[in-house]
Amino acid sequence: MSAANLDTSVLVDYLLLNLAVRLGIDGLRADVSEPSATDSLFSDGTRHLVIGGKVDEEFSALCDRHRAIYQDVLDWAYDNPDGDLDNYDLSERDVRATANDTALFSGKINYNWSGTPTPEQLSRFRQLKQEIRTVEVEIHRRLDSEYDQFDDPSLTSELSDLGLDHDTDVVVDAVEIADDHGIDLLVSVDDGLTNNESELNNRIRAAGHTVSLRVARPSDA
Repeated sequence: MSAANLDTSVLVDYLLLNLAVRLGIDGLRADVSEPSATDSLFSDGTRHLVIGGKVDEEFSALCDRHRAIYQDVLDWAYDNPDGDLDNYDLSERDVRATANDTALFSGKINYNWSGTPTPEQLSRFRQLKQEIRTVEVEIHRRLDSEYDQFDDPSLTSELSDLGLDHDTDVVVDAVEIADDHGIDLLVSVDDGLTNNESELNNRIRAAGHTVSLRVARPSDA
């Protein structure tokens, strides 16, 4: 059975793909890099899928933030019974949201439903909040293993000038998983990872590891 270690970007794409299908939000599907290949990763029962601790943390945090955002929309509507949801401004609300969260909400979800009668919009936001949880649970049920987050100061230092940001921790986990469990395939749709396989492995070896990572997009996995 082939095995793959999934990056956060793949989990997010699978979430968006499912929300697009279940709620009819076409704009979300457009944000998924490789819809068919991503869906196949999860639907192929012969594939052993795992994630590292950093990916688990990031994905859980993203789902939590979005549920909080959609609950805040519902709270705003309750406090403003005569208000128009087009006037809801996420930037002015006391709810945590990253730039990507805001772009997804304003540019895809709220835009898609703008002009729809308020009761129908609120019903959809309730469903959206519920579906995020449903898909999150489905993803975790599909995963065969979820590993802890690891600490490797030497490797972190070697990777520090590659501009990977939070993906540095994803790579650290991936190297540990490859070392301990022999799963050397990291699947991602993040160009910072997929376009830098050779340099990543140079840094991994420089940090004293003997394993090498294979970094592939879903379509190449």
